[in-house]
Amino acid sequence: MKKIRSKYVLVGVLFIFSVEASGHSLIQPDNPNVLVPATVYHSPFIGYHSFQKIKIQSWREANEKAGQSMRGMDDMNKGMKDMKDMKDMKDMKDMKDRKDMKDMKDMKDMKDMKDMKDMKDTEVASLVRNRSGQTPIMPQSEVSLARHQKSVQTLLAGPLMVEDAVRLALINNPGLQAALTELGIAEADLVQAGKLPNPGLTYARLSPINDEYNIERRILYDVVGLLTTPMRTKIECRRFQQAKLQAAMDILQVAADTRKSYYNVVAAYQIVDYLEQIKESAQASAQLARRMAQVGNFNKLQYAREQAFYAEVMAQLASAKLMAVKEREQLTRMMGLWGEQIQFTLVKKLPELPKVTREIAELEKQALTNRLDIQAMKFEIEAKAKALGLTKATRFINVLDLGYGHNTGQERPRQRGYEISLQVPLFDWGDARVAKSEAVYMQSVWHLRDVAINARSEVRETYQSYRSTFDVAKHYRDEIVPLRKFILDQNMLRYNGMLVSTFELLADAREHIASTNTYIETLRDFWIAETDLQTALMVKSPHD
Repeated sequence: MKKIRSKYVLVGVLFIFSVEASGHSLIQPDNPNVLVPATVYHSPFIGYHSFQKIKIQSWREANEKAGQSMRGMDDMNKGMKDMKDMKDMKDMKDMKDRKDMKDMKDMKDMKDMKDMKDMKDTEVASLVRNRSGQTPIMPQSEVSLARHQKSVQTLLAGPLMVEDAVRLALINNPGLQAALTELGIAEADLVQAGKLPNPGLTYARLSPINDEYNIERRILYDVVGLLTTPMRTKIECRRFQQAKLQAAMDILQVAADTRKSYYNVVAAYQIVDYLEQIKESAQASAQLARRMAQVGNFNKLQYAREQAFYAEVMAQLASAKLMAVKEREQLTRMMGLWGEQIQFTLVKKLPELPKVTREIAELEKQALTNRLDIQAMKFEIEAKAKALGLTKATRFINVLDLGYGHNTGQERPRQRGYEISLQVPLFDWGDARVAKSEAVYMQSVWHLRDVAINARSEVRETYQSYRSTFDVAKHYRDEIVPLRKFILDQNMLRYNGMLVSTFELLADAREHIASTNTYIETLRDFWIAETDLQTALMVKSPHD
């Protein structure tokens, strides 16, 4: 029989890890150093010409303006000096404000460090902090739980910002705390794998024959278990690393879901507020149309149109209020609140758009390097490779007990000796167990390939969505909403001059409110897209 190697060697597992006869290895999608085409975003608003207000001047004003252009040069020089002085004063004020903000942030960080000590020094906490700026919490006692509940009440005392909602979720979400217990289970398995197997002890006293009795004593020890302890420890070590990454993914997923839920809630209530304004406009228009129809100044068709619009707005408002309630309850569940805690308040408006978007180079490389799901899959593959090696090492002999025996009798001399117990591979040669381990291993290999390909696609998709939603929201903010406001202001002037009817003015007011409402939706979509991009870059698939 050939010598069985304890350390496995995978030869010809599958073509994806082999080298072709030509000597060129196949390129793997999970390799972050593979050169791929750069992800380029092309704005759909390139070439768009912004609306500019036109002021019509008389010839007298034009001549005066031309004559004043020379005198304006001197004033310009003086104005530039004044602007420089104002800028210097503003810079000094900004520096002071930044210092005050930094001091406040330092005080908050010191308070966080004081209140949150459960997981601050762990690898899981480091992974979460580097990707979200938040510190995960896992209360270990009633005292720490009470301390964290006190911080929960402090946060609920004022309107919640998005970071406050995330912090509440990390402290208070019971589903997250239940998921984090898997980390303790994996750690216990790792400790258990490093312990030596206990010996077995047997004692037998046989019934007397001719007034003579025998006593048999044996100590048995699992030799295979002793020899395979280092390999089993390495397997559990890989699984423990995988469990830590999974715990970090669970925490960051809760944080991302809380952010998106927060943006949905705030946007939903903003939409309700603007729909209330549209309802008031539609109600006024319908009442005016009804009164004019009653005196014969409005036909039935025009009145029906105004009333239909009013009825539709009421239905939209009812649906928007229901959606706001649903989104609020979703956020309540994410933050783990109940009882009087559900009376929390939120800020009235979504955060404004940033001035510019982030330019991210080598998107796919960053995703493959930083994503936790890919790192976890690699640890899983290593653990299953070790398990495959253990299966091959114990293919023929997986039970081997070595024992020491000591027999005594009433009138017989003592007997000492040793005992060896093993399974003889007569019918089962371990082929099925090895085949199963190889199949399980290759299943993980193909799963990693699938995750890597999806990660490349997801990060490209989320980046395009991030840039596109920013452009759309900015277009609404800078173009459409101001245009609607300008049209409304112009028609207000025409209405004052009795050039347009009340219905036309109300219709323009509704269009202006509707454009603002759409801007809120696009702003919400941008912040959700920004959260999905961070998740796709650092954590896992945003679609899970």
